[in-house]
Amino acid sequence: MFGYDFFITYVRSDGERYPAELATRLLEAGFRVFLDTEEYELGDDLAVETARRIKMSQYLIVVAGKRTLESKWVAEEIEAFKANGRVPIIVVRKNTPLDMVVDGKLIKDEWLRVTETRENQPSEVVLAALKRSFLRRRQDSKRKRALLLVAGLGLFLVTGSIFWYWQAENERKLQQARAADSLATRAQLALDNLRYEDSVLLALAATAIREDGILTPLHRRTLTETASVFFAIPQKIGEPNVGSARSVAFSNDDNLAAIADNEGNVLIYDIARRDVLNTIATYDTYIGVLRTSPDGKFLISGSEEGVLRWWLWDDLKNLNDPKEFFSRDDHGRLISAAAFSHDGDRLATGGYDNMVRIWHLETGTLLKTLDNVGPPVVPRGGRENAITALDYSPVESLLAVASKDNTFRIIDPQSEEVLKLVDNFPFEEDRSGGWTDYVMALTFSSDGQAVSTGSVDGVLRHWRTHNSSEVAISVEFTKPRVNMHRLNRLLYLNGDKHIVASYDSGDLLIRRRDDGSITVRLQGTRWPTNDIALSPTGRYLASAALDGYVWFWDLSAISEPAMIDRLCDNLQERGTDLNRAAGLMEQEVSADVVPPKLCTPNHRGREFTPVLDLE
Repeated sequence: MFGYDFFITYVRSDGERYPAELATRLLEAGFRVFLDTEEYELGDDLAVETARRIKMSQYLIVVAGKRTLESKWVAEEIEAFKANGRVPIIVVRKNTPLDMVVDGKLIKDEWLRVTETRENQPSEVVLAALKRSFLRRRQDSKRKRALLLVAGLGLFLVTGSIFWYWQAENERKLQQARAADSLATRAQLALDNLRYEDSVLLALAATAIREDGILTPLHRRTLTETASVFFAIPQKIGEPNVGSARSVAFSNDDNLAAIADNEGNVLIYDIARRDVLNTIATYDTYIGVLRTSPDGKFLISGSEEGVLRWWLWDDLKNLNDPKEFFSRDDHGRLISAAAFSHDGDRLATGGYDNMVRIWHLETGTLLKTLDNVGPPVVPRGGRENAITALDYSPVESLLAVASKDNTFRIIDPQSEEVLKLVDNFPFEEDRSGGWTDYVMALTFSSDGQAVSTGSVDGVLRHWRTHNSSEVAISVEFTKPRVNMHRLNRLLYLNGDKHIVASYDSGDLLIRRRDDGSITVRLQGTRWPTNDIALSPTGRYLASAALDGYVWFWDLSAISEPAMIDRLCDNLQERGTDLNRAAGLMEQEVSADVVPPKLCTPNHRGREFTPVLDLE
C-alpha cells in the first residue's frame, strides 16, 4: 500500500550512522522506511513535503541524542505527527541522560521509549521493540477494520431491513388506500341502485380499512351520502304519479309538517313519531303549493283550480276537522308559487293565470294585482305564459318573479316598476316543438344582494340583485348527470354557504354557493321532486316527490363529527349484520389487505370531518 511504516527523524550533529543503520535493518526486515537525511534549510517546499510524508507514515521514530531538544525541525515533525492523535516512539541513544530528552515540553514522559545499549548499531532489543509496536498497531488496525466491517455490514442490514419494512408498509398502505377508494365507489353505485344498507356497509368499510385512519374527501362524502338515507325519515302518502306528494311545509318548529297529496288532501305529519296525525280534505283537485307564514301562524295552500286558503296551524294540530281561516279564488287557475314579505305582513302568489297578487296576510285582503310580469303568450313557442316561481327579498320590499317566457324580473310591488329584467336564458326546442328552458326556481340570498335561479336546462345561475348588466356573478353550473333534466326547486341553507337544488332525477344536490361544487348528494328516489322545504331550525330538509314519498333529511346528523359512531348505533338498532360487509368487500379487497371489522371502538372513535358545515 502507499506510505511508510516508519519515519525516522534525528539531529545530524548527534551522529548519522546510527539512524542510517536503523533504517537499513528495518528495511531488511520488510518495513517501508523514510529516513530524513536532507537539510531543512531549503525552504517551505521541503517542509511541506516532509509533513506530507509524516502524515503517510504509521510510526514516527525519534532518535534522541544530546541535541534533540535544540532542533526546531525535530519539534515540527513531532507536532505534525501528533496532529493526527498518534504517539511517537523515542529511541534514547547510549550515553544520553533521560532528563536531557524528556523535559515535559517537546517529548512526553508517557510516550513509548526504547533505550539503546549500543553506540552505532541498533540492538536486537530495540529492533524487537519496534517490530512489536508495529505488529501490535497492525493487529489493532486489523481489529478496528474488522469491527468497522462488521458494523458497516450490520448497518447495511439494519438499513436494508428498515428500507424493506418501509417499502412494504408503503405498499400495504397504498393497497389499503386503493381498496378504500374502490369500496367508496362501490358504495356510490349501491346508492344509485337504491341498495341503501349495502351502500352504508361499503362506505363504512372504506373508512375502516385504512389503518392510518386517513379519510379522503371521497370517503367522507360517500359516507355522508350513504348515511343520509339511514338518518332520513321517508313517508309514503300515495302511489307514483296518482299519489304524488305535491308540496311540503313545516310548522313553526321541527315537530310537524304539512304534506299535500295529489288528491287535494293535506296530511299533518308528526316527524318524531313518524305518523300521520290528521288528513284534511281541502280541495277537489291537487294542491300546487303549501307555505307556512314567517310567524308560524298560518299554513297557506293554493290549488289547481286557483283557490287560495289560509289555515291556522293551531287548528291543524288540535282539531280533527279544521276549517280554513280565509279562502279566495281570484286566480282562477293553478297557483304554482307563493312567498312572504320580509316583515311577514304580505303574501305574494302567482300562477298559470300569469298574474301576481299581493295579499294582506292577517286579513286575506287583496292589496294589488301585478300584470306586468310577462306577455300572455310566450314569444317563441306560442304557449301560454305562466308564473313558475316567486320570492320576496329578505331585507327590502322587492319581488323576484320567474315565468315561462324564459325571463325573470325583479319588481318593486309598491310602484310596480320592473327594476331588472333578465331575458337571456336559452330557448331550446323540445320534441313537441315547445320551448323548454324557462326558470323553474328562484331564491334570494339572505342578504338580498343576489338572486339564484334554476331552469329547465339544469343550470344554476347567480345574479346580482341591483346590477342592471344582466350578467351572472358566477359561472354557470352544468348538470352533473345527463338525466337531471330540470332544476325545479332551490333554497339556501343557513348562512348562504350552501344552496339546495332539486332535479327531475330525484337528486337533491347541496352545492357550495361560491363555486357550485357538489358537497352532498341526497338520493331517496329516482322520481322528480315537486317541492323542498327547510325546517325552522334548519335540522330537517324535506323533499316531496312524484312517487308519493316525502323524505325528511336530518341535516344535523350528517354534519356532526361523531357520524361514524352514530351510524354504527343506527345499524345495531336495526339489527344489521355487520359481518355481511365482508362478503360485499370480497371483490375489492386483495389478499394482502385484511378486511376490516366495522364499528369497533377504534373505528367508532375515528376522527371524521363533516363535508357539510352548517355553522
